[in-house]
Amino acid sequence: MAKARTNIDKMRSIGPSEQRWVDVWETLLALGAGHVEALLTSTDQFARDLRQSSPFAGVLTEAERREILKELQR
Repeated sequence: MAKARTNIDKMRSIGPSEQRWVDVWETLLALGAGHVEALLTSTDQFARDLRQSSPFAGVLTEAERREILKELQR
């Protein structure tokens, strides 16, 4: 969650194009991990759209990300 908050600060400094999504992520992070987890695992269109501007980039190493993807394919 700390890395996501740091990333949100960086996203805010980039410019206005993603601000709507940054605002939503900031609200979700303030609500707690349960809300974030629900959104990260949801298949609805809003969740998919929101994940296109995710502040969780860099939270996992490339090896961790690959391992999770491998597990999901089983």
